[in-house]
Amino acid sequence: MSDTAPVDDWGTDYDILDPEYVRDPAPVWDELREGCPVAHTERWGGSFLPTRYDDVQTLVKLVPELSNSDPLVTTPPPEVIEENQANPDDGFVSTLLAGTDDRGEPIDPMRVVGMLNLLLIAGIDTTWSSIGSALWHFGTHPADRERMAAEPELWPTAIEELLRFYAPVTMGRLATEDVEIRGVTIPQGSKVIMNFPGANRDPEMFERPDEVILDRPHNRHVAFGAGIHRCAGANLARLEMDIALRTWFDRIPDFEVSAPDEVTWAGGQIRGPRYVPIRFPSAS
Repeated sequence: MSDTAPVDDWGTDYDILDPEYVRDPAPVWDELREGCPVAHTERWGGSFLPTRYDDVQTLVKLVPELSNSDPLVTTPPPEVIEENQANPDDGFVSTLLAGTDDRGEPIDPMRVVGMLNLLLIAGIDTTWSSIGSALWHFGTHPADRERMAAEPELWPTAIEELLRFYAPVTMGRLATEDVEIRGVTIPQGSKVIMNFPGANRDPEMFERPDEVILDRPHNRHVAFGAGIHRCAGANLARLEMDIALRTWFDRIPDFEVSAPDEVTWAGGQIRGPRYVPIRFPSAS
């Protein structure tokens, strides 16, 4: 969690690891949409943060002006690479480091870092965050939980709505040249945070955006991103959520979050609950 100074002005000094932002970023997005729809900060190396749906859609189409070559907002620590370089074994990381690219050249260690982040963040962290957010929601909204238990045919639209409302991912883009949007110049070399979760709460795009509507009929959310870098595993993630939630409700339809104040959330580029105490009333 962030140990930096508190935020005084979200438009010029936002912090995606601020504890209150991690707990519930929606009020910040609402404030920024009205006063500063493309915010900027020098924290964590500096970045720009759009909050409107149309702006995010515009930015994702700027290729190659906004490059996907460096999608992380903060640089990961190199210890795992250095350790495997010093003491190679037959594991996955050492195998990657010993490999070559399509030209026969050794693989850049930072590309290996990217592969590991893709595996862990895109392949694992996103899905369990989405499933965890869904269970947290149903454990704190008994009417929605009871409705899903009674109307399982709603799962297809419910999953899309849960993805919209609790979209876990914000990905970074690197400006390869100066980019201008809404009167703001994003200089070459700057990071842009593709704020897909914020776009999914834009009232200009979604009716009653701050409510979970399990049978929402029109839902053009961007939880999986948009454009040519849209998530390649979107359908797998949907399938995993569908199987996990249907199975949970088939076996344990009666549950609740027993201590809401004790729930903790992970933030940064992947947001989701990390500790959710659950009680099963019917088993008491």
